[in-house]
Formats: sequence, structure tokens, C-alpha cells
Amino acid sequence: MKDLPEIKAYSDFAPNDAFAMVGKIYQTSPYLSDDFHRKFPSIHAFKAYAAHLLSQPGSLFLVAVFGKTPVGYLTLEVNPASRLTHTAWLHLGILPEYQNRGVGRELITKALFTAEKATTPEIIYIMVRSDHEAAIGLYRSLGFTNLAVLDKDTKIGNYYFDGLLMRRFVNVPE
Repeated sequence: MKDLPEIKAYSDFAPNDAFAMVGKIYQTSPYLSDDFHRKFPSIHAFKAYAAHLLSQPGSLFLVAVFGKTPVGYLTLEVNPASRLTHTAWLHLGILPEYQNRGVGRELITKALFTAEKATTPEIIYIMVRSDHEAAIGLYRSLGFTNLAVLDKDTKIGNYYFDGLLMRRFVNVPE
């Protein structure tokens, strides 16, 4: 039986530790579409992002840990638009040396459990590059379904990659 990470709230960590871990994930992942230093030019910007995220009802910031080492994160961002607050975007990142060890599954499972106990969100969206087969398999195994393919959604250098928009319903009456 493999060791599984413990899933904790962002508030259980020193912001500098979470900032460093998320930064390393952005710098080592070929699948993330944004630049870490553009998105978070400072620890202050990162802390402000986390505070704003966590001020939105239904939003989450979870961290996966082995021992005391943070190895992955998940954010669930409820849409702040008044007619879209029933929807949220899921973002996930795992350090490369901890991928394929159940970290993503544990983070998403915890997020889904938490969302199902709340009144919002009702729909969770995730955007993934269509060539990221391991992630797509994980999301499908957790009940996410394909919604749309966005042709040439991401451009890295001179190469284009399609995006796959997926969703999962929670708290929606049958």
C-alpha cells in the first residue's frame, strides 16, 4: 500500500512555504499556461490572492503534505459573478517528484467532499491540455466529463496545444 499525503487547508501553512511550493510547480510543469512570476510578482501578491480566494463562499485552497513537506495544491475558485456563483474553477498542481502517487486524487477527493457538503458550487470546471493524458484519466475517474475542445487554446513558443474543458456536477438535483 502506498503512502498517501495528508490534505490540509492553506491556512495551516506559512504563506512563504506555500508560495515556494506553488512557484516550484509552475516552474517545473510543462502543462501550466501562466507564468508564476507574472501571476504572483511577490509574496504579497500571493497572500492577497489567497485571502481574496478564501473570502469567496465555497472557495478552497488545499495543500497536500508528506510529513511536513508541501507537495501539491488545489484551488477551487467560485465564480464571483452574481449569476455564476454556482460554478467554480478547479486548479491543481503537484511537484514532479510526487506525481503518480495519489496526490491529485486525494486533493480532488477532499475538494469534492467539501463541495458536496456545501451549497455552492454546483458545477466545477477544469481546463486541461488535451495531451495531458494522465490528468484527463484522473479527472474522468473522479466523475468529470468532457464539455468542449478548444482548438489551439495554448501556445508555447511556436507550438499550439488544444485545451479540454471538463466539468462535474455537485449539489445539483437529479
